[in-house]
Amino acid sequence: LEDEIEAMNLAMSNLRTRYNSLSLISSLPPEVLSNIFWYRMLASPPSRNGLGWIEVTHVCRHWRDAALQDHSLWSDITSILGPRWIHRMLDRAQFTPLSI
Repeated sequence: LEDEIEAMNLAMSNLRTRYNSLSLISSLPPEVLSNIFWYRMLASPPSRNGLGWIEVTHVCRHWRDAALQDHSLWSDITSILGPRWIHRMLDRAQFTPLSI
């Protein structure tokens, strides 16, 4: 029964991904989304109250992939989110020059 539930959850996730891919915003190339995310990053940095601009990575897979592809988005390292996020941001920034 648990295997069937897992299979149904996977099928639902795949359907949500297909459904989201039909929206107009999903037709924007990652480079354009990345520029939008930069403006969001400047207007809404992470804080003790929330992830700020990082929340865009939770909207859909397309947005997440676009944000993860732009390593410079992750180069402004903030300690306000704690050590786990510092490590994530360092990993995602890769070899981009950092701002600490």
